[in-house]
Formats: sequence, structure tokens, C-alpha cells
Amino acid sequence: MKRSIITILAVAAVLAGCKKGSEINGGTGTLTIKSLTAESVLNDKNISTGNTKSLPSELADPSNFDITISSNLQGGNSQSYKFADLVDKTLELPAGSYTIKAESHDKATAAWNQPIFEGSKEFSIVAGAVTPVEVKCYLTNAMVSVKYSDLFLTELSEYEVKVTGADGNFLTWDKNTAADKDGYFAAGDLEVRIDGIRSLDNSQASISGTIKNVKAKDHIILNIDAKLTGETSSITVSIDGTVNDRESNLFVDGFEEIEIPDPEKPTPDPEKPEPGKPDPSEPEKPAAPTLTWAENPNFDTMELASEMSVKININAPGKIKDFIVNVKSEALSTILPAMVSPENVKSDGSIDLDLINDAVAIENLSSLLPTGDKLKGQTEILFELSSLVPLIYQLASVDSDKYDNTNHVFTLKLTDEAGQSLSKEITFHYSK
Repeated sequence: MKRSIITILAVAAVLAGCKKGSEINGGTGTLTIKSLTAESVLNDKNISTGNTKSLPSELADPSNFDITISSNLQGGNSQSYKFADLVDKTLELPAGSYTIKAESHDKATAAWNQPIFEGSKEFSIVAGAVTPVEVKCYLTNAMVSVKYSDLFLTELSEYEVKVTGADGNFLTWDKNTAADKDGYFAAGDLEVRIDGIRSLDNSQASISGTIKNVKAKDHIILNIDAKLTGETSSITVSIDGTVNDRESNLFVDGFEEIEIPDPEKPTPDPEKPEPGKPDPSEPEKPAAPTLTWAENPNFDTMELASEMSVKININAPGKIKDFIVNVKSEALSTILPAMVSPENVKSDGSIDLDLINDAVAIENLSSLLPTGDKLKGQTEILFELSSLVPLIYQLASVDSDKYDNTNHVFTLKLTDEAGQSLSKEITFHYSK
């Protein structure tokens, strides 16, 4: 996983404004932008070391970001700037509560090498004091890369890969568009269409497919391949996992087969399997991963108590590759966000505990849950929630009226090295 951060420091940069509102809350104060950061984390494990693509944050130019400062008072005003215009300038603001928002200036819904970043921060101005503010911006669109196999480039004399966003805007990769160009699209379903002309006989072929539910910060890598002419041809499009912890595959049906006589191979090769039959030379997939809970085999909703035993047996013959626990708990949401990386705090209020790839979560949760090498590459583990779940009861008991009759859901998401996934919900109920 690559992590790239570009930060423009403005330690001496101060924003200043009119002093007209000095009577509000007793005077004016000074706002200092301590830093403006554009950050992205992408899982680019499928990109070869020779690839020259730039990470989104490397393409960002925070100096050109649009800055808006808004008063949080009802009917309050807002002021807009370019970040570059604020450096080495002073501006006073009436004492009170504000929100600063930073965002990319260019916002095309489909464009080459144009990541869109956005971030905001609430702050307060105290009369006579300097308030430092750090604004961190995150990627709001999705990145699409295209990779062709050597065989694909040999088999097709002409080709075009067209990716269209939900709003109808599109980008096209072809022989004249280098594969090291990245496209950026608004979040949403993406339509992929591939048209080609065979080198052997100039016959045309085309396929299409849909990549569903593409989210902000997703990095979609289209790995395009074709088998030798005269065999069953196919194109595979895969989706690389991202900071949203999404990893899935989209298999698009192959080119329509056109039979072409081959004088050098008049009879079928007995060493190659017939189309549709498994290749005996390829290893079989291991058994899919499973979860068992001896104390609660049907995974029924369990009442919370001050002491609990929650032991889940996990069997993964294909070896665990990724392991995430999504937690939806109003009680735990008061403490868990500070124990994971910011991108794992979801917009729906849930928290992803990425126990293999999130260094922050591993550091903070290793005393409560198995993490890191205790999960990665393992085939059998005992996964205990016995320390974490009773904590919900303790937190809820502090304000039992608020949390009375509430559910707290843990969703265990596991993927093995063979690409097989398993997801299981475990629900706990609190009543005072």
C-alpha cells in the first residue's frame, strides 16, 4: 500500500478580515492556517514497479485550492479566497465559531490526472488570540488505471477502452493514449466498453460491463488480457482493493470466437483442456473460509453483560489476506474513531477496524483483538471479542436511558489469498 502526503506549510500565513464585527463576543482575533494537506492512500499492489503513474496527492496543487471561511452563527457571512493569496497576509475575524473549507478548484466529473480533494475544519476565534488551524483534504473522486497484457497488444491491431461515468462523461484509452495515464471519475457506477480489431483477420469484437458502486478513493485497475487466436478468447477486468477496503472482481465475457483454420495445428492439442473444462495443471482452489461460534451456532442476537465470552473459530484453508471488523455501535463510536486511521471512520457512523493493514488500529487494538501477523497468512485462529464487547455494556450503563434497547453490530469481513470472501454479522443488544 502506498501512502502519499503533500503538505504546504503556512506557519507565518495569517488570514485577516474586516474589524467591523469587533463588538461580537468582545473583539477580534487572528486565524493562522498552520497547514493545508492533500492526502491519499491507495492500494496499488497490481501496478508494476516500472509504472510511472502519479499518486493523487502528487498531482494536487494545494496552493490553487479554493478556501471558504464561514461563520457558524445563524445568518453569518462567508468569505472566499485562493490559498496562495492568503500566504504572508493577515486578516482579523470577529470572535466566534467558524468553519474553514478547502477544495480543489477544478472539478470535472471525468478528466485525466485530475484528483479532486476536499476537507473542512471547525475552529473558534478568541479575542486577542491567534488560532492555528490544520486542514486535511481527502480524495472525493475515484481513480481508474488501464493495464494491457503483451498478448492483448499482440492479438489486437486496434483497440479502444471507453469508461463512462454515471453522468455520461467519459474517457477513452487507445493505442495513442499511453497506459500510464490515469482517469478520474465522480463516484458511482462506471460503464466499461472495449472495442478491438484482431491482427490476424481484421475482424471486429467488442464487450462491455459495469463496475458497480464505485466510491470516493477507490482505485480501479482494469487488467485487460486476451488468449491466443483460435482458442476461446476472454477479457478479464479486475478491481483492486482500496482504502475503502474494497476488493472484488468483475469478469467480462470474452470476444465472440471466430474459428480460423491453423495449418500448423490441424487437430486439437491433447495437452490443452477443452474450452469450459478445468485445466488439470492448475491447482485447485482451497476450501472457502468459514466462521463458527460454538456458544451461539446460529449467530442469534446476544444480550450484553458486564462479563461475556465471545469466541469465534475461523477456518481459512486459503490463508487470511485481509481481515476487517466493521463496528456499528453508538456507544463505541465515542472512543473507536481515535483508535483507527481517519479514512476508516465511515460516513454512516460505523468504524472499520482493519486489523491487518491499518497501523494505527494495530497499535491501539492489539491488546483487545488479534492483529497483524496473528491474522495474516493464518489458516485457523480463535477470534475473541470477549474484551471489547463488555466495554459496550460499561459505556452504555453510564447513560442507560440513552442506550436502552439499542443494537450494536459487528460485521466480520475476511478475504483469503485465493480471493474468496466471507462476511458475517454479529449483533449484541443492550437494555437497562
